[in-house]
Amino acid sequence: VQNAILGPLEDKRVAAINRIATAIGRTAERPSGLDALAPCTLDTEGTAGQDDAGAGEGTATTPPAQETAAPPAEEGAGQAGNTGVGTVSCPQVAPELPAVPASARAEVERNLGDLDQQ
Repeated sequence: VQNAILGPLEDKRVAAINRIATAIGRTAERPSGLDALAPCTLDTEGTAGQDDAGAGEGTATTPPAQETAAPPAEEGAGQAGNTGVGTVSCPQVAPELPAVPASARAEVERNLGDLDQQ
């Protein structure tokens, strides 16, 4: 799971987060420490993200929690002890951003959208 899903997902998130920081840094101070938001976790109990349920909902600049369900295993093809589908949970980036300059807003929003699709 780490090599097939979480590792490549983290790489894509690092790239999108770096594009966000660069866009902000063109006209304001470049935010630091955002790379810590790139790693995602796998919850095999199916409860990932429930601790933050509802956090950030209802605002245009804060996307909902980023979660992606793993594809279901083919019947009879699972490994021993595999009890079902896990959930990948990724930290939200938008709430951790500083004020976004107007000149960077479109690029930041586009890259936040990229994070939502991953």
